[in-house]
This record gives sequence, C-alpha cells and structure tokens, in this order.
Amino acid sequence: MVVPADGRVDHVVDLDHYPLLDPADPRWAELVNGVRAELAEDGCCVLADFIRPSWREQLRREGAAVAPLAHDDLAAVNVYNTAPDPALPADHPARISMHRGNAFVARDQIPPRSIVARLHTDPRFQRFIAACFGLDRVHELADPLAGLCLNVLAPGRQHPWHFDTNEFTVSLLTQAPEGGGEFEYCAQIRSARTENLPAVRAVLDGRADHLVRRLHLRPGDLQLFRGRYALHRVREVAGGTARHTAILAYTARPGVISTPERTRQLFGRLAPVHTAAPAVRVDVGQQIIPLSYEGITAASQIETIERTMFIAEVFDSCEILSEENERKTVGPDYVRFGYDDSVFHHRRDVVLAVTFRLHRGDPATMHRIMQENLSWRGGKHPWLEWHPSAGSVFKKIEGVGAGRLIDQCGLKGHRIGDAQISHIHANIMVNLGRATAKDVRQLIALAQKQVEERFGQRLEPEIGFIGEF
Repeated sequence: MVVPADGRVDHVVDLDHYPLLDPADPRWAELVNGVRAELAEDGCCVLADFIRPSWREQLRREGAAVAPLAHDDLAAVNVYNTAPDPALPADHPARISMHRGNAFVARDQIPPRSIVARLHTDPRFQRFIAACFGLDRVHELADPLAGLCLNVLAPGRQHPWHFDTNEFTVSLLTQAPEGGGEFEYCAQIRSARTENLPAVRAVLDGRADHLVRRLHLRPGDLQLFRGRYALHRVREVAGGTARHTAILAYTARPGVISTPERTRQLFGRLAPVHTAAPAVRVDVGQQIIPLSYEGITAASQIETIERTMFIAEVFDSCEILSEENERKTVGPDYVRFGYDDSVFHHRRDVVLAVTFRLHRGDPATMHRIMQENLSWRGGKHPWLEWHPSAGSVFKKIEGVGAGRLIDQCGLKGHRIGDAQISHIHANIMVNLGRATAKDVRQLIALAQKQVEERFGQRLEPEIGFIGEF
C-alpha cells in the first residue's frame, strides 16, 4: 500500500484530529494557534498520532527498507558543531567532545511515492507547516540529498547534546526502538543575546536535570521543533531495533543548498549541485536587512551557501565634516564604495549621519534573519566574548580563500605573544588576553611571508593600521 498516485494525503493523516486541508475551517485556525502557542512557550510541539494507525506499519516498512543504505560515520562533535578550539577556556562547553552515532539515508534513496516523500511535497502540508511557524510559506530544502532524509540510530548509538544550525525542524518518527532513544531538550537555554555558557556546561556535565524535558515519541508522531536555542539530544538506543526518524527539511527561502563539507560528512558523497559555482539564492529586496560593518551574511537551514549584501547596495547619502572643515551632504559618487574600500579610507573626513534606502519588512522575518546571522557567525568564527578580534584580517582571494592558504601553511594556532591565528578560522587573529598591536602586526607579516613563499599569493590586509609599528 502506498499513498494514492494523485499525491493526496487525506488517507494518511488523521484529519479528524488534525484538519490541515482547509484554512477556512475554524478548526484549522484553532489547531495552528495551538501549535504556535506551544512553540512560543516551549520551542517544541508534538502532534501525537499524526499518521493514522492503519498506515503506520507501511510507514515503518518503507523506512526499514531504505535504512540499510544509510551512510554511517561515527564522528566526534561538540555541542555547537564547530571545529575544536583548544584556545578556549578549559571549562567552555565547546571543549567537550562527544560521539555522534546517527546515520543518514539521502533524499535520492527514498522512493518518491513513499509516505514521507508524498507528505513532504504536499502543498497543503507545507501551507500548514508555514502557518505553524508564522511564515508566509516554506520551501523544500533544494538540496538533492539533505532535502528529505531518514535519520537512523542503531542500537547502542546516540545523538549527543547539540544545538541546531537551522531555525526549525519538522520530523516524523517512523520506527521506535525497543528501549531508550528518548528525545530530551532544554527549552530556550540560550538566546540571540547570550549563550548562557554556565547552564549549557551544567547540562553537559549532568548537573542540571531540572532543565531537561523528556519526550517518548511514538511512530506516527509529528514533531515541530525550534532547535537553534534549545539544547537537545536523543538518548542511547537499547534493545535490538533501530530508531528511525524522517526529517522533512524546509527553509523560509528558496534555492538553499547544503555546503559540500557538511554534505560529505552526513552522506559520504556529493551531488553535482554541490560542486557547481554558487549562485545568488536569497531575495533580499522586499525586507529590511540588519546591517553590520562588514556586510550581511544570510545563513540557511543546513550550513548554507551564503549571500552577502554590502552597505553600498542600500546607501543613499551621508552628512560629513570634510577634512577641509566643511559640513556637507554627499552621495555614492563621492563615497566611491569598493571592496573594503571607500573615499573615507583615503581622506580624513568624519561621517556625521547616514541615510539608507530600506524596504519595510516583517519584524518576525527580520528577527529570524538576525538569528540566522548570529548562528552562522557563531559556528564559523571564534567566540568574541572569549577571544576578541577585528574579524577577517585579509581580503578575499577569489577561488582560493586567504584563510585556506594560511591553514595550508600550518599556521592555525600559531601565536606571537598573546596574538594567535584562530584554530577555527585562519583568517582571524584573536587576542588571548594581553596581545599588543605589535604582536598582531608581526603575526600578519608572518602569514603574508609564508603564504607568498609557498603559493606566490600576496595577502592584502582589509583592516586599517593606525600609528607607528
């Protein structure tokens, strides 16, 4: 038995309890509002028995049939899914290494007529999911491997404590283990403003059981979860039956693809799209984008290809006090924005005020984008509260990457005084406590010298130097 060929999910979903087909139905609004309330309060909502009992054995069999195809890679990870950084304090949660034991079946190995595939692509289900998360619509993750996958946790394996990099997840338990495999989470243990490191460390050390909530999910249960700020795990599976969970991946923007590194880690292979030249995949024209000094990176659901917007794209004019001591308003022709360059890099003008051309946007959307940026930067860059830095030191080298060249010279972790080339990002130099400007300048010169000698590439600083060195 399979889902009807016309793609309807009417027979599969328990519509008596979950009337998701017609937004005009008052019960639809009541259901959506209830889910939203749970997500707002707890970050988690379980729609128990979402799949009708008569379809659950078929759901289980379809997952069990493809489970042997799962890519199994027992990996050492930390709670943030970041690279090890031995320069962090010894009690930092990121210093704790754990083993991730789950394996993944890719989308191209899941039959398109299976229950989870039909559900994933059904526009009425997508409309319901979007409404539950407060979005106008959701898009299927465009990645041909990660867009829909089966998470397989074999007996004796666990998925240790971690934070998600994506804003939300939708999952469906297809097979329960004989024992163990409980889903545990600490709701809103961190936020966009604070990492709450002591509480996270306490959970990892087993000293904060009062923060932990436990779910015993059953086959056919649909789970909606906000895992970016909720620490969570799946406990070790006991008995002789694996735990299977279908992950129905969606994003708030179309065209999102996973990075080659993350894809290879999870699935052991790449699709052609992962090695193709990246395209602009994010439409930012209809919303206000939060601006930073360096620009904006829009992160995606699973380690996205980023889209960067520069201040020059929204700059209208600015009021300056010129080096000739004249107060005036100037536009783009005067400022002459370039890559990490403008007229203000070459003159002693003082900028007094700036006017930007912005579009009115939805506050929830803008907040989501800011959260995505913070999460992306937190996973790729050193932690500023522990190791201050000036951000990227050298300008980009197209097709190569300054950080990659420095890394290939074996300079990650190299230090002069208390200035160190970060273990996480080789194009960032951090202050371990008492670094001087001289220490940093010497470290920059060392990186330039070794990269030029080995690769013939001259690293050009994108930071400014003030004073004598």
